[in-house]
Amino acid sequence: MGYTSQLLYVTPHKFIQIKPCKAGIDYIVVGGEPLTEGSRSILQEIYGPKRVVGMYGTTEARILGIESKGEYVVYSDRSLLAVRCRDGSIGVDGEGELLVTPLCTKGEIPGTLIPHYLVGDRAKVRYENGVYFIRDITRSGDELIIGGANFNPIAMANIIEQHLLKQGLMGVQVFFIFKKDRDTGLIRFVDVVIYTRDNASTIDVKESAWSLLKQYSELVAQKTVDVNIRITSDIGSLLRQYPSIVQRNYRKDSKYIILEH
Repeated sequence: MGYTSQLLYVTPHKFIQIKPCKAGIDYIVVGGEPLTEGSRSILQEIYGPKRVVGMYGTTEARILGIESKGEYVVYSDRSLLAVRCRDGSIGVDGEGELLVTPLCTKGEIPGTLIPHYLVGDRAKVRYENGVYFIRDITRSGDELIIGGANFNPIAMANIIEQHLLKQGLMGVQVFFIFKKDRDTGLIRFVDVVIYTRDNASTIDVKESAWSLLKQYSELVAQKTVDVNIRITSDIGSLLRQYPSIVQRNYRKDSKYIILEH
C-alpha cells in the first residue's frame, strides 16, 4: 500500500536549494522563521502545493497563530496576549512589543502565572470577539542601527521580494551581509544579496532594489555606509567569497549575517 503526504511542516531556508519535484503535498505550514513572499514563492515552485501558510507562536508562551489573508489569527485558551505601545501603555489593540501571559505550565497543569512575558517580537495587534489578529511581525532585536539610522533587514527583504515577485521574477530571496569596520566596530559595509533561479535579464533588479531602499529606508542616504547589490543564482559560491563567514554567523531566519571584520 502506498502513502502520500498531504501536510508538510518546514523551515524555509533549509529548502531553498532543493530541486523542484512533484511530491503530492497539499499544504505546507511554515514555522521557526518568518514566511516572506520569496520563501512562499520558492516552496510553491518546489512542491506545487495548494497553499503555503505561515505559523506564529512561542513554545514557552503557549500561543499559536495561523496565517490568513496577510495576518496571523490567534485563538488560545492557554494564554493572554497584549501589546506594549511606544508610550508605555498596554492593551489588546495597538502596535508595539508583544506580551504574553501563559495560563498553564508545561503538561497542562495550572501553574504560577508569568504576567506580560516579553517574547521579543514587535507587531500590530487587534482584538475582536475573543480572537487576536497579528500582522507585521518583526524581532525586536532585528532593528539595527546603521550609520545613525534604524534599519530592519527582515522587513526590507520582504518589501524587495514582494516587489520583484510582482514584476514576474520567480524564486527570489533577499538577504543582507553586514560587515563591521575593524577600527570602530560599527557596520560600514552592506551587501544586499538577491538570489534567484529565474532569468533576471528582463527585469532591472538592481534598479528596483535601489529604488525600494531609498523609498523605505535611510540606508542609502548614509554617507558613512557603503552599500552594494549583488545578484546570484548560487548562494554557496557567493558565500565562499566571504572567508570569515562560518555557521555561527547565520541568523535563524537567514535574512542577514553580521561579520565582525
